[in-house]
Amino acid sequence: MHDTDLLAQTKEAWASYIYDRGMYCLKAIKPTRESILEVVGQVIDLKILTDTVLDECFQSNVSLRNAQIQSFQEFFNHQGKQAKMAQILSLYIDCCMRTDLEEI
Repeated sequence: MHDTDLLAQTKEAWASYIYDRGMYCLKAIKPTRESILEVVGQVIDLKILTDTVLDECFQSNVSLRNAQIQSFQEFFNHQGKQAKMAQILSLYIDCCMRTDLEEI
């Protein structure tokens, strides 16, 4: 197997993991402050995790970084989920504005 084949397979698995994990987070959301904060936290944690893996395990590989960015965009903009993501962000910003940011 060639290195390019391995990179393509890794990229596909990487992108699929990020997308699937992101969609899992979004499906768990309920219309409560606590649920919204939890989902936003999970998405941020996913971003931090994937950044760390990219940097420490794949030497910030550009192809994998692009797959990461595209996967986050895809689950944020998933058909039928756009309104949900906009609602989540709107409610999160509202929570931030109503409370001291250190409490969040």
